[in-house]
Amino acid sequence: MNKNEVYKLPSSLSMCSLLKHLKLSSCSISPPPSFKGLNRLITLELLDVIIDTEVLGSLITSSPELEQLVLHVPAGFHHLTIDAPKLKLVKLKCFRAYVYFKKSPLLAIVSVASLTTICYNSIIHRKYDFIEFFDSLPALQQLCIDYQMMKILAAGQVQTRLPATLVHLKILSLFYICLDSSEDLSYVLFLFRSSPNIEKLKLQILHRPYVDALPEMTLIKLLLEKSPKLDRMVIRLKWPLEKLADKGFGILIKTNKFERASPNAKVIFKALDETELW
Repeated sequence: MNKNEVYKLPSSLSMCSLLKHLKLSSCSISPPPSFKGLNRLITLELLDVIIDTEVLGSLITSSPELEQLVLHVPAGFHHLTIDAPKLKLVKLKCFRAYVYFKKSPLLAIVSVASLTTICYNSIIHRKYDFIEFFDSLPALQQLCIDYQMMKILAAGQVQTRLPATLVHLKILSLFYICLDSSEDLSYVLFLFRSSPNIEKLKLQILHRPYVDALPEMTLIKLLLEKSPKLDRMVIRLKWPLEKLADKGFGILIKTNKFERASPNAKVIFKALDETELW
């Protein structure tokens, strides 16, 4: 088969009614009209798979035991409904679609890339916000989103915190964060204030010519001042080795002057290779 051709999965897959775990990559799926789904399926992972939106939605809906869903599929979708009452984990990456979480009372782990637009009802052209997003995920324990996804959810309006705090959220990862303005910083602080039981917070800030800019230092200062249970803050520096000592030491001096709500809080500086500097 030519390397540019896509392997078409045989229709016999629809006969595997006892299948519990399905992982497919680099293929296309086009089941027969008689396909009724895989009602014992527990995990579904599709990587670079070509599949019709309605077929995928039907596959998810007709899998009442589905607990884990990982999608990394080509562009072309418009609106995908995720209706899976036992779903516990969802990872969407490079996925161009409007996604509607219909019934997800147990969904605890969510990872969403910026090419995905989350929505919460059938009116997909209006603005959506943080409140609706988190209301649809009452059991959320781990959340991983990037800067673009945060801006979509913020819709230009960010309050101090959510009306109902995220009491179950333990791990929050925010990637490719841009702190060019106070508004950008407010997105991060909004999530932080709304998550009183956070145990691990991971932030990946977009590379800047200098790290000790005001927004970055303000964020470090606030995290130290408002985290009474903080044990350790790790700051990874991206500068070349010859610049680490000079620039990193300057940040260390500033950081040591900040008040700390936790008497046990330690600030550790590391190079990209995980070498501990200070």
